[in-house]
Amino acid sequence: KDEELNSLEIAQKWNSLAYAYSKLGDTDATINAYHQVLNQSPTPLALQLTSLRALYGLYFQKNEYDKAVTTIDRWLVLKGELSVDATFLKAVALYRLGNLHDSLRNVLATERVARERGKKSRESWWYLKFVLHYELEDWPNAISVLERLNENYPNEKYLNFVSTLRQGGTIEYETITTDLW
Repeated sequence: KDEELNSLEIAQKWNSLAYAYSKLGDTDATINAYHQVLNQSPTPLALQLTSLRALYGLYFQKNEYDKAVTTIDRWLVLKGELSVDATFLKAVALYRLGNLHDSLRNVLATERVARERGKKSRESWWYLKFVLHYELEDWPNAISVLERLNENYPNEKYLNFVSTLRQGGTIEYETITTDLW
C-alpha cells in the first residue's frame, strides 16, 4: 500500500510501472506513470530528469509538440545547462508548431553549444536551418546555409537547390520537407 511507502519508494514504484507500460506499448499509461513519479516530493533530481526526458520523447512521438516543448523546458531548467539533443528536438517541435523564429533560435543555440563543446554540426541541424530560412523567405541566408551544408555533407540535391535559388527560382515545399522527420 502506498500509505506504507515513503515518497521515494512511491516514485520508484511508478517509475517501474512506466517501464512496464512502455514495454506493453501503452503510451498514455506510460505518460501517466511518469507524471506520478514527478508528483512525488521529494524526488531525486536524477529520477526527475529521467522522467522528464522520457515524457518529452513520448509527447514528441504522439505529435503533442506543445507538451514536448514545455517538458523540454522543464528538463533544461532542472539540468541546468543546454543539451544539444534536447535543444534540437525543441527546435523541431517548434517548427512543427509553426513557430519558425523560435525554432531557428533553438537551431542556432544547438550549433553554438556544439561548437563550444568542440563538436561538429550535424547535417540535420544544417538542413532544418536551411528550411527555416527558406520558409522565412530569407534567401541570402538560405543559400549561404545550403552552401555550407554541401561543403560539410556533399549532396547533389543541395547543389541543385543552390542553383535554383541563385537563379531566383523556388523549390516545391514537399521537395524540401521530404527529408524532414
